[in-house]
Amino acid sequence: MLTHKLILKNYNMNDESEPINPFEIETVADALRNYKERDFLVQNLIHEDTVNLIVGQPKSGKSFVMLFLSKALSEGSKFANMYTCKKSKVLIIDEDDGRHTVLSRCKSIGIVKNDNILLMVGKGFQIDNDVDFKRLRDTIAKEDINVLVLDSFLKIHRKEENNASEMRDVTQRLRAIANLGVTVFVIHHAGKSFNGIKNTARGSQEITAGMDTVYSIGNKKGLIILSSSMLRDLKESDDIISLELVEKGKLMELKCVNKTSEPRDRKDDAIRIEIVEALKKLNKPSSIKDVVTALLNNHKESMIRRAMNRLVACGEVKKESTTHNKSLFTIG
Repeated sequence: MLTHKLILKNYNMNDESEPINPFEIETVADALRNYKERDFLVQNLIHEDTVNLIVGQPKSGKSFVMLFLSKALSEGSKFANMYTCKKSKVLIIDEDDGRHTVLSRCKSIGIVKNDNILLMVGKGFQIDNDVDFKRLRDTIAKEDINVLVLDSFLKIHRKEENNASEMRDVTQRLRAIANLGVTVFVIHHAGKSFNGIKNTARGSQEITAGMDTVYSIGNKKGLIILSSSMLRDLKESDDIISLELVEKGKLMELKCVNKTSEPRDRKDDAIRIEIVEALKKLNKPSSIKDVVTALLNNHKESMIRRAMNRLVACGEVKKESTTHNKSLFTIG
């Protein structure tokens, strides 16, 4: 307190050489007067004006999934024939793949005559470059962009991925774009794999800390598994979604073949890891009771059942029924 008073004493409020320029602040009452709940851009999955991370291992299909989502957004149709999308104008900045690859993908899923998707491929865009950042904002304003897709995170900045301070600078710029009324999607490579179900983002934790949602993309038994790793402000969301690429004539389609939509629990992810490890150690078809015992009764049986159901839904665990109608579980 004494230090604070000394600082105030030494600060000359009448010093005309430094004009007073206070921060713009507001009362909670004023702020709430214009407040409204965010609308969904993608039904139950993504809110408008947010920053979202799509994480996956190489060749997991993350760019393809994002392209299917971009198509649905540009048309105002349903993503994977399941999730209603708000019609939007989409800008895709791709620094990860070549122009031929991107255009070939667009053609393969039917993005041919579409004026609502704009491309910028291989231009060397860097969001931490002041000139590029200003040009991006000018482009968003000129073209009336609602959705921005950046592929990939590694290629759109020159900072050190494992440096928390530098990653905070990058995510703050992404947030500044979202504050313009744009929903941002960033495709990022995964670090350590979470048993094929979820992937953790590579680099500093500041990367995911700066996001509103994080979705992980993995593969299991020919399916693309989309699972939520972090959901900020989402009251409900489908936790695990199984997607299948199917051929329809000369085109590819993405369809939702299975999903679970139980409420999330903070402990759920950790319990799933423990279940997988327990089944590996048991090394035989095991009942829920066997798993509960193996986990030393650390969790309620209801929580283990819920986590087990999600493991079964994404194919990580296989469920078998005996002649006595008893369920047994093994690693899938």
